[in-house]
Amino acid sequence: MRLKIDDEAAEAIAFAAYLSPRDVLYRLRHVQDYGRIKAHSQRVTAQLAREALEMLAPSTAPDKRGTLSRSEPRLSLDPLKRRYQVFVSSTYNDLKEERRQVLQALLETKCIPTGMELFPATSTEQWDLIKRVIDDCDYYIVVVAGCYGSIGPAGKSYTEMEYDYAVATGKSVIGFFHSDLDSLAGSKLETSDERRQKLTAFQEKVKKRMCKPWSTPDALASGIKSAILHAIENDRKAGWIRASDLPSTSAIAELKQSVKKIQYGGNENGPGFGRNSRIDVPATVTYYESDPAQAKLRSGPPKRHRGSLNVLSDELFLILGPRLVFKRPRRTLKMYLEKELLEHVKAIIPRSPDTQLGRLWWDLDIKTLERILDTFVAEKLVKIVRPPSGLSTKAPYWEITGKGQQRLAELRVAR
Repeated sequence: MRLKIDDEAAEAIAFAAYLSPRDVLYRLRHVQDYGRIKAHSQRVTAQLAREALEMLAPSTAPDKRGTLSRSEPRLSLDPLKRRYQVFVSSTYNDLKEERRQVLQALLETKCIPTGMELFPATSTEQWDLIKRVIDDCDYYIVVVAGCYGSIGPAGKSYTEMEYDYAVATGKSVIGFFHSDLDSLAGSKLETSDERRQKLTAFQEKVKKRMCKPWSTPDALASGIKSAILHAIENDRKAGWIRASDLPSTSAIAELKQSVKKIQYGGNENGPGFGRNSRIDVPATVTYYESDPAQAKLRSGPPKRHRGSLNVLSDELFLILGPRLVFKRPRRTLKMYLEKELLEHVKAIIPRSPDTQLGRLWWDLDIKTLERILDTFVAEKLVKIVRPPSGLSTKAPYWEITGKGQQRLAELRVAR
């Protein structure tokens, strides 16, 4: 059927958002397909064109002057940029012509049809393959006529087994049943009472969900076109998309970094750490004060102060990295940090101007140390390894990685 497109409809297509001239042709084909289903007078009016174009998610929009302003490339949600995979389930020998027209109708609506004729269902392995293909599909169509089909190991036909599996897995199921079985040739009807009963029960099962009647191959193909367009509009699935329509690798990397920044409060390298990020290290300090004039310790018990060190993560790695060239246990790494951060600790101790610090020591919280090490492991700067051979301990040890050595060299050069 050749359709006439009204001038106003053509203008609606021309002013629809587009990314390339090819997209305009896609939209024209989409409107034509929609018109073949909806336009009984063989004319595509402006209203029909607008209905069809409303199904498409625009990537650009006309400005107030009516000219198009092109947007940045992005992941397209346009159905014409996607291909939806549709599983077609039916008996085969009695519906060869119907299946041919169904497959053609799906191809014309830019869908990817698939069905059991591509893999004969004759064994458990083949049935597992069919289930995997149904899992990969976006929509499922079942066509029921006068034959029940070959029986599977469970006593059901493979068509009914496919239908039950699609329903159980939550697929969008569209059913079509023959409205006039008496018009079918005897070779396309069941002869035994048992198989007729099973067929009737299956038909009633299909009719309980969304389904439509059909009587001729042309009517079936037309009904499937209409049903798929409706499903794409109202029950949108993921579909397939060309790799060239996806964002570039660099854009994806930038998006991942942005997600990390949001997730970790502005730090794109992880929870609380990263290049030039800071970490609060709780510190409990025990110390004595001395009097410079008397050059002796003040009397009385030692004082204690609880505070927090604000240290760059890179500085922490500069302390631990060189020590991790060899395998080190937790207690050794704790000792290194307590020694190297001593000057930071002195700065947080409150004291009067006429005194100076005497002997002091402080304790690094073991949970803080584990958090530091876990983060360096997450950044793949450090790895957890087995203890050196000859030791009976089962405690974990840590060692620097190749990436960690590279980071350490960069930090040394930048100092």
